[in-house]
Amino acid sequence: MIEDNFKAANNSFLYYLHERNLFDTDAFAKLIDDINALEEKQEDVLEQLRFIQIEILKHIVYHFDPNDGSRITNLPDDYWEYLTELEYAIGRYAGMCFGGSHGQE
Repeated sequence: MIEDNFKAANNSFLYYLHERNLFDTDAFAKLIDDINALEEKQEDVLEQLRFIQIEILKHIVYHFDPNDGSRITNLPDDYWEYLTELEYAIGRYAGMCFGGSHGQE
């Protein structure tokens, strides 16, 4: 599922966000579950996760940019909590890949 998000394919969270301008909380939860289930240390997966994180941030920034016509349907009021959850999940995986905390609390 990480690769699907990386490619914004197959009804992944980034698919909904990029193609449909929809913040699908179920797809987001699936993305977090998939990140948390990662056990194998792979730098290419970490790079994909960082890309996904940046794309999500960009979409949210565009949502609030009055000069950009892109608006996310049903963006949660507590979107910041979702971003924090994503940051921690990726940080845990980065810590597993390279040792150390990398954003873990």
